Amino acid sequence: MSNYTITPNMNLILPTPGVDPGPDYAQNQNASFVVIDQHTHIPGSGVQITPAGININADLPFNGNNATLLRSVRLVPQGSVPLSGANDIGCIYEAGAGGDLFYNDASGNQIQITKNALVNATSSGISSGTASASFVAGTLVVNAAPLTPANIQVASVLLGNNVASTNFLTLEPPSAMASSFTITLPNVPGVLSSMTLDPSGNMGTITFDQVGVNMTSTGANAIADSRTRAVGSTVGAGGIAISPSCGSFTTSSGSFVSVTNLSVTLTTTGRPVSLALVSDGNATGAGIQSISANGQIQLYNNSFGTIALYNVPQVTIPGCAGIDHNVSGAPGTYTWQCLVRTSGATFICQYLTLVAYEL
Repeated sequence: MSNYTITPNMNLILPTPGVDPGPDYAQNQNASFVVIDQHTHIPGSGVQITPAGININADLPFNGNNATLLRSVRLVPQGSVPLSGANDIGCIYEAGAGGDLFYNDASGNQIQITKNALVNATSSGISSGTASASFVAGTLVVNAAPLTPANIQVASVLLGNNVASTNFLTLEPPSAMASSFTITLPNVPGVLSSMTLDPSGNMGTITFDQVGVNMTSTGANAIADSRTRAVGSTVGAGGIAISPSCGSFTTSSGSFVSVTNLSVTLTTTGRPVSLALVSDGNATGAGIQSISANGQIQLYNNSFGTIALYNVPQVTIPGCAGIDHNVSGAPGTYTWQCLVRTSGATFICQYLTLVAYEL
């Protein structure tokens, strides 16, 4: 039979009473007392202490170390008023009527982290360096530094009226942008004006009078007849039909004959059409004359026939003053011509063009 046994948790020498001799018995006991005096309750140095064996009744220092391997931290509500004592610096705790989460910073500021089951970020504000964002009297103020506004990067912005259940106006960028660009708003003009946008993204204002000046001036943005109304001997609706010049045309025919080049084709929309013989601008002058006898000049339509007939006396009519006519008809494409005849004499047409357009 052994004089002693070894304990399982601290490896103590446990003498066997009546077996272990006197001196060994005392020495083994003394060695065990030394181990007991030095035990730490770590594995191999005593049984580990369970929560039931601990009664923490004062602050428990961690001596600057971390509390690790925690599943969670369960806080005890501290009543309706946040903590404010000298020992509450740097503390996270639960307080308030709703049991919200607070943090007291190094200056003792009581920062509410949650409110009414939500994160209280907007109430307490957010910051990064000198930048901050917080609500001030119902307005979200975003600053890059104190009293210095900051930029905001967002997608679309929804603008609503400051009332409950408002509808929203969505301000959004183009759906596809090849590159980033900036649009700069204008100042408020002194009078009612139109808004402009230049290729650099600068918005501006321009008076209505200046709009009219720009529209009728020469330049890339001016409105000109050549851009708004087609011009030629054959034109579509809205165009101005102008024939080539007849040059110096003469005839002695007693029957109506076509004057060289004085023919135009115009598509109409049903509005009245104005017809006229006008000078081609030749410096030697333009006009018609029937020499030695009276003649006639006729405006003729391919669908209507004769639409105007003028007697020409034995005098020159400069520039064909008075040889004009307005005619109405159904929408369609029509050709107008100028024909002349004389009674046994010579009829002269000089440097004229035929013009037709809808009024």
